[in-house]
Amino acid sequence: MAVAAGYRISIDHVGTSSTTFEYLGQLPLSFAKVDCKYVHGLTDSAENRLLLTTLVQLARTRNIVLIAEGVETRQERAGLLDAGVHFGLGFLLGEPGSDRMS
Repeated sequence: MAVAAGYRISIDHVGTSSTTFEYLGQLPLSFAKVDCKYVHGLTDSAENRLLLTTLVQLARTRNIVLIAEGVETRQERAGLLDAGVHFGLGFLLGEPGSDRMS
């Protein structure tokens, strides 16, 4: 198992397909990134809030840390924190740097 060998497994774009939810229940994940389409619609969509709440509950039962992608407004950040998502990426939290990987 990868975790026993010292590796951590992460999955990207959670919520973009039904197989992603299967991965949350089947793989020994450490981290999962919530797709930005759910983050951007969080304040206006009851469906997005329900999905996020469900993801948080599933992640907690599996000890998976959720990371929100595309956090751009204070309202999105507040909604994510209220839902239990404490990590994020996006322009509100820090703009991309100009450094390139060599």
